[in-house]
Amino acid sequence: MKKYLLSFGLLAACFTNAAAQNVLLAQDVTKDTVEVKFGPNKKYFGHMYVGYGLVAGPAENKGSAVKYGDSHEWLFGYRFKYKVGNVYALGFDLTVNPVTYYIKQKASKTLPTPFLFDEEKFKFTNFGLSVYQRFNWDKRGNYVGNFVDMGAYGNWMPVKVHIYEDDNLFGLSGPLSGVKEIKVRETGLKYVEDFNYGVLARVGFNRYVFYGSYRLSDLFGGYAVLDETGRNMYDFAELPRVTVGFQLGLHK
Repeated sequence: MKKYLLSFGLLAACFTNAAAQNVLLAQDVTKDTVEVKFGPNKKYFGHMYVGYGLVAGPAENKGSAVKYGDSHEWLFGYRFKYKVGNVYALGFDLTVNPVTYYIKQKASKTLPTPFLFDEEKFKFTNFGLSVYQRFNWDKRGNYVGNFVDMGAYGNWMPVKVHIYEDDNLFGLSGPLSGVKEIKVRETGLKYVEDFNYGVLARVGFNRYVFYGSYRLSDLFGGYAVLDETGRNMYDFAELPRVTVGFQLGLHK
């Protein structure tokens, strides 16, 4: 009996001594994970995108009428978003935006001359910055989700080209001279403004975005054509201000 009591006493002493040890090092593994702040539905997110749109809406008058369906734009850009809250975010875009306007060859044409050709177009290239606010309306995981954007843009337009082509220009007729077609490319268009600006709106479903933009500024700045006496013959009518199209976000 004494042997059992002695063994029990030794075991109790060992347990008491172990329980009384001070913990010198403790680790909470739940605090090891670094919070991820960059992602589709995180604090910050950025991605590339491409887009294609059609010129829509009327020109100022028949003098600047365009061919709808042919007149178009491309968008190549980077979009950044800062998440303010679960349903609200702010952001900006950096964009390269080539635009082509095909001019209708009708007797009423005045832009930039009343002369008619087989084909005539303006090609502009914009480098732009836009800012926007975003409203999300769906519950989602780490995805961009469904959203509506509203914002404004400003463009610098260093590339401005007027192109026209015909088989009978400058007194040269294709069948007589052996020239099939003559194309003229005019650059450095002083009558086209270097900067333009407007407003935009987008409706997005994760990667897939439908957009529209409206140019508030004038492209020609009231430029007028004068006759030999200096009398104003006509002003350049503004090209259509509306563009609608589709964008694809290059993200998951």
